[in-house]
Amino acid sequence: MASDGDKGLVLAQGGGYDLLILDWMLPQLNGVEICRQVRSQGDSTPVLFLTAKDTVDDRVAGLDAGGDDYLVKPFELRELLARGGPCCGVHPPWKPAPLASVSASKI
Repeated sequence: MASDGDKGLVLAQGGGYDLLILDWMLPQLNGVEICRQVRSQGDSTPVLFLTAKDTVDDRVAGLDAGGDDYLVKPFELRELLARGGPCCGVHPPWKPAPLASVSASKI
């Protein structure tokens, strides 16, 4: 975890991550620029933006910069986990149980 964008870029360039979670509004170097730079270097690590920037234009700009997904703050942890797994190619090992149906005559 980095406290500013310059440190974040150094960590991202170090590699070895399954997923980069970037905040757009990092001090010094923003998350969109970090994403652009790692993409320009051929890094295909999945990128999820986690940010308070919530307009459609913001989301499109993040995705156009090379982001794989975009989640707006505030967020629910289970949504972050649900989005982060597929970004990394990991899908839940479970399947939802089929819905049971009950006829009105049995109630």
